[in-house]
Amino acid sequence: MRSVPPTVARYSFIFWMLASAISVFAGDNHWTGSANNGLWSDSLNWSLGHTPDSSEDVYIDGSSEATVTLNIDAQVGLLQLGGGLGNQTLLVTNSTLYISRGIIATNAVLNLSEAHCSIFGFLSSTNYGKILSSKGATNSFSVYSGEFRNSGVFQAETNADLFLYVYNGSFNDGTRFDGSGTIKLLHDSNVGCHGNMFVNGRFSFDGIISGTNTWHGPGIFDWTEGKFSYGGMTLASNLQVNAVGPLLQLGDQAYLTNDSVFHWLGGVFSSFYSVINIFENRGVMVLDKEASLFWTVFRNTGTILSPPGGTNYFSVYNGDFKNSGTFQADTTAIF
Repeated sequence: MRSVPPTVARYSFIFWMLASAISVFAGDNHWTGSANNGLWSDSLNWSLGHTPDSSEDVYIDGSSEATVTLNIDAQVGLLQLGGGLGNQTLLVTNSTLYISRGIIATNAVLNLSEAHCSIFGFLSSTNYGKILSSKGATNSFSVYSGEFRNSGVFQAETNADLFLYVYNGSFNDGTRFDGSGTIKLLHDSNVGCHGNMFVNGRFSFDGIISGTNTWHGPGIFDWTEGKFSYGGMTLASNLQVNAVGPLLQLGDQAYLTNDSVFHWLGGVFSSFYSVINIFENRGVMVLDKEASLFWTVFRNTGTILSPPGGTNYFSVYNGDFKNSGTFQADTTAIF
């Protein structure tokens, strides 16, 4: 399959919007499955007698269970997946799907297998069901315009990567990150997270997150190069956090509370544009590497730990440090 990186697809936005502007929507094209082969590319499977095109809204929402295999590149208007009585799965394999708006219902799965799904459109799109990255595959789900709202599940199976690019979105209470693969929120993504987020697999944070939210385990939260701003983020006690860096940021009006086991593996922690924000550690912060904080009020009521055999530094510059907790240096460690 010819890969379509997110940065390349982003510049396809202009072409897509121009094409959409001159399109006259021809109507609704419903999946019938009459050919009994499950193939999107077979015109006999569609109510209009041809495969959907960019001028049509597509509905895969029948009363019986169905799996539709998209084995060609496709462009459509609205994609409504699920919502009927039957469970519906759209398997996108070795291909790219462009849509202007998408709705994934609670009884539906968008299954990506070495595939890319991109949304270009001014209207909002919603996932109530599941967006799945198949075992061993690398896939991307990208929203370049409009708002994307998630109340469902992102899942990456064994040895799979699911890359998320969300230009403007919200992850609502109950959002889940499942599977033994890795789900990565890419750089320049901007997502408001509201309520409880559940990491049952591995989530990698390299975008912008805002809002009042609590992140629960038992999975792994990798903070690679992301920024949190405008709200309160809590990292719960059953979550494992890896601060990887190189630059971890708190934006305007941010309050970060750590109740987790927080492994400092590298990088610098800084408030954005020298605005003083608050980082409170109530859990266990493990210094696997030197920890440096800039323009941050750091409050420790938990434990800051230097593990066995290491020499570690904990430094706060141009901010404030308040401690009523514990400093601990394990066997042969220097803190």
